[in-house]
Amino acid sequence: MLRELYELQKLDTVRAEKQRTLDAIRAELADESNLRQVRARLATIQAQYTSQNALRRDAQLAVEQIEAREELVQDRLYGGAVTNPRELEAFQEEQTMLSRQKSEAEDILLERMVATEDLQEALASTQEALATIEERRSLRVPELRSQGRALSGELEGLNLTRDEMLPQFPPQMLSTYETLRASRDGQAVSKVIASRGRDVCEACRVALPRSDIQRLRTGESLVQCNNCRRILYME
Repeated sequence: MLRELYELQKLDTVRAEKQRTLDAIRAELADESNLRQVRARLATIQAQYTSQNALRRDAQLAVEQIEAREELVQDRLYGGAVTNPRELEAFQEEQTMLSRQKSEAEDILLERMVATEDLQEALASTQEALATIEERRSLRVPELRSQGRALSGELEGLNLTRDEMLPQFPPQMLSTYETLRASRDGQAVSKVIASRGRDVCEACRVALPRSDIQRLRTGESLVQCNNCRRILYME
């Protein structure tokens, strides 16, 4: 009966490993956090670019308006239509003021052009990053789903095999096994192995009393390791 229990544990170990793999696949399929983060970053940069580009256009318009006024003032100054000294002086003062305003407006325009170009580059790189992530995921998802289906099928077969094995075990033995499996990281049964001339529990490596070995050999009852409490099995 202990041999069969040990075989059950091996089956359960395989089941647990496949279930962990399946859980990891499902978690990866459900995890779109990277996509959401990049999409959110793209939306933020897009909004910043739109706003900054509007500011750039405003700055460009301001420069063009000053240039248009400058052209008009120059025409009045040098076109010969204005001869009154006071009017000429006023236009000269305005020309000086416009020159200063144009310099300031061009500085603002340059700053906004640089900021717009930086955001445009960031936008392009983020769009490229998003496209790469989406492409990789479009290839990865079908692969994961295929693996998941295969694992689900394997687990179904293993579960059926397990169900067929369970009726052969006494209820108390099975209860002890399940309790230990839950509390001992899936290893409820430990083989007895030879180490330095002594019989030891393979799981915890503690030497076993001769009385336990004798009980194991006679198969009179379930024997547990005095140290780790796992069920002992001797081939």
